[in-house]
Amino acid sequence: NRIDSKLSDQAIEVRFTNNSPANEGTFFKLLKVNAERHYYKDKTYSIDEIKVKGSGGLLGSLFDQPSEGDIDADEVDLEEEEDSPSDASQYFMVQFNAISPEDIVQDTIPEINVDCASFMPPGIQGNTDVIAAPKMLFSWSWNSIESDTCDEENPNAMFCDGVQFSIALLKKIELVKEFLASNTLQCPSGTEAMGTKENVIGEDNIGISKIYSDVVARSGIADVNVVVEIENTTPGNVSTALTVTVVNSNTLAALPACTKTVNVVSKSVIGCEFSGLAQDNTTYTVVARITPETAGCAIENCNRLTQDDVIETAFAVSQRPLLQDCEPYNTSRLEAFINSTEKQGESLTYPQGLSKGEFLKNLKFNVYLIQDRFAPDLQSDFDDYYRNIAFAQTPAWYKGGDEGPGLGEIFKDFKVFRIGGTDFESVPSIGYLLSSPGLYEGSIEIEFDNAEWQFFTNGQADVKALVKLRKSGTQPLPISPFYYLAFDGAVGTLGTEAGRINYGLNYLGEPLQIVSGAEALRAVGHTGSPYSANAFLNTETVSSFKAVNVDRRGQILSVKRNNDGSFRLVLSPSYATPAILKISNNSGEACASYNFGINGVDTYTGMESNLWWGVGENCRDFYDAFVIEKFQNGVPDISNQTTGAWGTRCGSAQTPVYGLEWPDTQQNYGNVFLKTIFYTPQGGQNTVNIVMSSDDAEFWPVGSDGKVNIPLNGVGASATILESVAEIVELVKQRQVCVSGESVEQTFWWNPTPVINALADKETKAETECIK
Repeated sequence: NRIDSKLSDQAIEVRFTNNSPANEGTFFKLLKVNAERHYYKDKTYSIDEIKVKGSGGLLGSLFDQPSEGDIDADEVDLEEEEDSPSDASQYFMVQFNAISPEDIVQDTIPEINVDCASFMPPGIQGNTDVIAAPKMLFSWSWNSIESDTCDEENPNAMFCDGVQFSIALLKKIELVKEFLASNTLQCPSGTEAMGTKENVIGEDNIGISKIYSDVVARSGIADVNVVVEIENTTPGNVSTALTVTVVNSNTLAALPACTKTVNVVSKSVIGCEFSGLAQDNTTYTVVARITPETAGCAIENCNRLTQDDVIETAFAVSQRPLLQDCEPYNTSRLEAFINSTEKQGESLTYPQGLSKGEFLKNLKFNVYLIQDRFAPDLQSDFDDYYRNIAFAQTPAWYKGGDEGPGLGEIFKDFKVFRIGGTDFESVPSIGYLLSSPGLYEGSIEIEFDNAEWQFFTNGQADVKALVKLRKSGTQPLPISPFYYLAFDGAVGTLGTEAGRINYGLNYLGEPLQIVSGAEALRAVGHTGSPYSANAFLNTETVSSFKAVNVDRRGQILSVKRNNDGSFRLVLSPSYATPAILKISNNSGEACASYNFGINGVDTYTGMESNLWWGVGENCRDFYDAFVIEKFQNGVPDISNQTTGAWGTRCGSAQTPVYGLEWPDTQQNYGNVFLKTIFYTPQGGQNTVNIVMSSDDAEFWPVGSDGKVNIPLNGVGASATILESVAEIVELVKQRQVCVSGESVEQTFWWNPTPVINALADKETKAETECIK
């Protein structure tokens, strides 16, 4: 490439200081840079207008005025003419990695995600590691999915599609079934039944998580203790004021309010007593409200879900002993039954060693969900697949057997089991469609038509089950396009009844491997009836040398949401091979040219092929420029087809070649070292060869140095054959692949840093041989 040694970059230092030691972690802020933009007029300067820098003094009159042919642009001052300047500004997204000064400093510097920005074209940046990978589980087996796999409280939570969430749900319900089978519950009193309310407090928030009332009757009057539980999920303490108001529902008269201030670390329980209430069958409405002191929060906006600041309940003061309130027998009231049983001194056994609190979280939870429709056909296809096709891991409690029917008999029947909505009858006949992927507040409400909490009576379902889902006010960021792809495993794609109706994906385009190995899932399109999936995924595999090395340059996967609601997934697996090019020149114009052999055939990729970066911090090129600075953004090579008559500075070639050139006057002679990453199709035999040079050139790859037949079949993770989408996502977690983009489109590309680092020893050697 012809390199202009006159151009340079200007750099200034900007220092950012974190004045709040409590702000630890990763933060993104907008940086606004204000400037003044100058508009210079086009002008041709005459020799009389040019002055030499430093003119004046004793000899100024003799030497200030230059003559034509002797002008050096670096040594003259020009009086530019310009129009009025204007204000200009530019915004930059800046990532701050804040680390407490009290943290122990390790002997080695930990890897950071800046490596994804190295050795790539300007403007392409990304992220890597577990935090960057889509939180997806590419498995649909019973052994891979636990009851809390999709739950927000699980530190390793995954976004679940309809099939995965159904498995997790069924495992939650089985725990409830086991609990009910091993315990005898006492009905709560009317007050207990109406008085207990709960909220699930999301991450980084403070709110009222629970309220209930204890009524103690004595000689015609009653004392009531309203108990409020406040939960803080932010990193630090939060001071908050609590106000509890009680209003007589008949007279609308308010009792004196209870006001308290409490410092909440993680969870605080506060009681407010209201004494001397007449036992006259009056119902009282209770409203509890908190007002957090957000100015003292450890994080910004710690009270972002203000709907959790208020909760309303009620209690009753009866003339008679409080009557039992048994119906309905619904799991939404199960906690009241448990509390009543415990108050009567009876002990309860919880399944799998769970505590009471851990068990109740199976009834009310926050879950991450991929956009899908919980259609009747999903439930029936699910049952057919796990009962008749992939039945090896399906638990007996789902399939049923000699001891009676299993939960599958309930789940497969849309008449008795529905997911989504706020009540049973409001669920659409085609199933509940999630409005978008994200975090949902869920609860399991199973209503029993018997007082024994039995799921079946005489072998027939004796319940109606509704899984309520409501979009949470707290949503995770970023939302990957993958979270719109409800693969749903192989459910609905196999067997004589294959055909997804109103749920999951259908595939268009080339068959493509989503998961390989024992649980292989292949994206194969289905046509004809019945097949009306919820969304369509267009799939394509790209494997040409031009595509992987130039058009997509290291990208191995991309997924995009289209405007019409469909999706496009492109798989372009490649090897990533680093190499150093040593160019030696002792006279004349320096140059080196090379070509590629892909499966033994010379291959052309257009006007350019590769980007090159400098090697050696103190090394210079033939124009006396520092190679690190000159090649810092990656300089492209050029093809001899652009020069006419197949010519290069090294000579003419009758076949396509690529190269680097330093035309005209050379400031230095010696060795210049540059480096690149070649991306080549997987599965083939790929090589690069020196064709011509002036005076000499050779490649320094990871293996033996040489001029011809240098293998380009990858190093490290990129030397293995990529067989599926799932493998690529796993490589992100291992820091071998980077991710860029967010909700509309994401691309996955080889992390260049571990690839180029394979040349570390040879880079050290190059620094000892380069021009300095």
